[in-house]
Amino acid sequence: MADAPTPGSEALLDAPLPDDRSCTRCPGRQALTGGQFGMGKYACDECELIVGFDLEAEEPEFLLDRGRPSHYTKDVFGDRLATTERRIPQRARAEA
Repeated sequence: MADAPTPGSEALLDAPLPDDRSCTRCPGRQALTGGQFGMGKYACDECELIVGFDLEAEEPEFLLDRGRPSHYTKDVFGDRLATTERRIPQRARAEA
């Protein structure tokens, strides 16, 4: 049986992503520094946090580089993105 697209996944791939957004770990801004074929990354101009994304993955956002934690001003210090830091919605899961 061929893999069928997950409901909602095509809409997510077509959804526009902002060119920049607020950083979840400091007052800086995360700029979209690369993006192609549903994959890319955001990099913070202040703390240098880098967040990657893959719009076809179940968990579309992931941490690439913690940057400089000494520059964080919020209570998020982990080596993984917290649930509250993930702003790209998860793919809709197919009903079993």
